[in-house]
Amino acid sequence: MEKNMKKTILLIFISVYPAFSQKVAVLVGGSVFIGKRSFVEPGNGSRETIDINDTKPRNAFTPGLEVRVNPRGRVAFGVGYQRWAMEQAPKHFSTPWWIDMTKEHSRYDLSGEAAGKVLIGTAYVNFTKKSAVQPFIGIGAGYSWFNTVRRTYNIWQNVDILTPELKALILNSGITMDQYQNPPAEVTTQEVNKYVLKGVAGFNVYPAKHLMLSFDGGYVNGPAANFSIGLTF
Repeated sequence: MEKNMKKTILLIFISVYPAFSQKVAVLVGGSVFIGKRSFVEPGNGSRETIDINDTKPRNAFTPGLEVRVNPRGRVAFGVGYQRWAMEQAPKHFSTPWWIDMTKEHSRYDLSGEAAGKVLIGTAYVNFTKKSAVQPFIGIGAGYSWFNTVRRTYNIWQNVDILTPELKALILNSGITMDQYQNPPAEVTTQEVNKYVLKGVAGFNVYPAKHLMLSFDGGYVNGPAANFSIGLTF
């Protein structure tokens, strides 16, 4: 009875498998991002810890994973996942003393970083269905979950411009003038979510059965080139 059951299951698998063969592709690879990223809402706007649109990828190559359904058909659908790491270049800020613009009131340096998960769904239109080289265009959208960090350091405040009354108030608050003039570095964190938009053109290559290579370039919240390798099932 058990042997017959196994044979039946095996026969069903053999008969059904060809109908689903090469209907799914699992690809591993990554992206090379160029320049700054460009994000749209739903962030917190001016209340965000850092300007995420002013960040650049930290690494030249960002690995990722994508699963495509019906990869060799006229229309294919993919769901991709990547972890993005970006950083904001250090900036120096200086503020003048509003009473006497020739004197400096304070100065500090600022840098930021963002790291998070990005999920993108893409619809691909293939120009050929059976060719070993398969050109395509793709358009998609996704969502991101970022943890951002803002670092303020080298903070300095000019005590020479303060009146004796202001100095007395500072000392009465329990801190020294040196602590007021050189406060410690500040680190502020925040969770930020953004939409991701994608539009690419490229081609797939099938050098052998069940082996798939994919190359494309275009826009993924900024200029990007993507390539991956995987298997079709």
